[in-house]
Amino acid sequence: MSVASYRSSRNKEDRRQAAYDSDAPLAHWLVSTGDFVRAEPLFRQALVASERALGPDHEETLKRACNLASFLQTKRDFAGAQTFYRRVLAVRERTLGGGHADTLATTMDLANSLWSKADLAAAEAMYRQTTAIRARARDRAHGHAHGSQ
Repeated sequence: MSVASYRSSRNKEDRRQAAYDSDAPLAHWLVSTGDFVRAEPLFRQALVASERALGPDHEETLKRACNLASFLQTKRDFAGAQTFYRRVLAVRERTLGGGHADTLATTMDLANSLWSKADLAAAEAMYRQTTAIRARARDRAHGHAHGSQ
């Protein structure tokens, strides 16, 4: 199959996916150079393309939402970052459960964003919640009740 026929056989959503795949490294590189103005549209376009191609609850879409949230956090747009972290957290809690590693990682990302915004009480509550869930999981894995040795 020639490159031209392969490209023409891909549907519109596949092309959007391919555009993300080629633009993602550029977006990350732009952030590393401090060019937030040119990077932001690439992160946003990647998320929209993934939502259209894969759906809002797909793991790749959630990763792209986290990438956008992380970018917004880097540029100190804490409210924007928290919007996307909360969205990802809600989906992961619903689909994976509160104790899943990806859910806990997103909880920590949100807590870090809250801490950066100086919402210390909310951040502390999330840190404590995550620590307690991880401790219970560790205790179950080692075959003893939480808090016992």
